Amino acid sequence: MLSVADADRHGSTWFVLDTRDAAVHRVGPDGALLGSFGRRGEGPGEFESPEKLVVHGDTIVVWDQNQLRLFTPAGEHIADWSLHVDECAAPLPLARGTASLPIGILLLVDCVSSVGLSPRVNTMAWLVEGDGESRALAHYNPPAPRSFGLDFVSSPAIAAHPRGFLFGKAADDCLAVHGLDGSQ
Repeated sequence: MLSVADADRHGSTWFVLDTRDAAVHRVGPDGALLGSFGRRGEGPGEFESPEKLVVHGDTIVVWDQNQLRLFTPAGEHIADWSLHVDECAAPLPLARGTASLPIGILLLVDCVSSVGLSPRVNTMAWLVEGDGESRALAHYNPPAPRSFGLDFVSSPAIAAHPRGFLFGKAADDCLAVHGLDGSQ
């Protein structure tokens, strides 16, 4: 594995996303390679440019361009879901993080939105539900600007939480806890 971009665990098996090989490797608890699935291509079960991976129940989900590609733990292709983020002016949103929630797959999405003639980056917690439908749950609203420092270079983070999900930047005073309905 030459370029590990993401990893998650299902039971005792680790699923490791290798962006160079455009493949997901299954790794046992002893570190042994149990097999791989996926390859570069545009067909079912193939990847164009895989970026993120998350285990959601018994499904391995890979973010690839504007698609979520779903697989069984054995590597069998289940489906591809296209992601349409209406708030994005640019054609492809950038997923910077993923989390599995009881209600669906949560993505940390950056996209370019247009405000008048000035484009700006809009960071959202985007939920993809079990039927492939999706919607924004929360938007990142930075606190009042500070002079210069860590808040300029830190990236937003997202993670599952027992009460919903965490969403924010490490440079903020704290990460916000949001409920499953998106409320803070």
